[in-house]
Amino acid sequence: MDEDVGVDDDRPPDGGVADRLRSMERQRCRTVFEQYRLAAQLLRERVCERVAAGLPQDRWQQGVAAEVGLAMHMSPNTAAKFVNRAVELEKTMPCTRARLRDGDLSPEAIPVIVGGLAHLDASDRHQADELLCADPGTLAGCGLRRIADLVKKMAYELDAQGTVDRNASAEKDLTVTIRPLPEGMARVSLLLPVAQGVGVYAALRKHAATLIGIGADLRTRGADYGRRGVRADHRP
Repeated sequence: MDEDVGVDDDRPPDGGVADRLRSMERQRCRTVFEQYRLAAQLLRERVCERVAAGLPQDRWQQGVAAEVGLAMHMSPNTAAKFVNRAVELEKTMPCTRARLRDGDLSPEAIPVIVGGLAHLDASDRHQADELLCADPGTLAGCGLRRIADLVKKMAYELDAQGTVDRNASAEKDLTVTIRPLPEGMARVSLLLPVAQGVGVYAALRKHAATLIGIGADLRTRGADYGRRGVRADHRP
């Protein structure tokens, strides 16, 4: 049986595997672009309906995130963030929105860019949008970490004090969370300032080094990190 049954309709004419992958990725970007567009449209429709009905302002956007979440299989909290990004893309970040539409920017980059500039005022966000995304080549080939670094650099250049204040405020949001995983496992996560995070990692690494190969314990360093909830491929 042909493994490509159901996929052939998406195949570019005379395209090889790489061309098909490229075409599908552009389609994925366009799909997410349409989801952002429709989420913003739904919000506008609900607000207009409620204004016309004479409802108070605090009820204009009520329930919209839940509607989006139900449609996209998201939690209300995740959907609310999605709707907020949709509005931001339309209002102040048209270049970023266009890069997503054209397939020049992955959907995963959108939260990185929008979130990284959220503390700037509207005019600075608009300027950052142009500087980062007006030219498709600016972020071409960049992974999410590189994009995040460029966004941070841009935010600091546009509003140094605001960026410093935001970083200081983030240190107040220290959290430790635990999430159950399959097969009786659990993931413990810590949100720390980078200096403290590196310190925790270094302490775990030092302790792990004292246990490897002792007696019947034949675990590798990576396995020992894994036992302690630290990815073996992590680097500080």
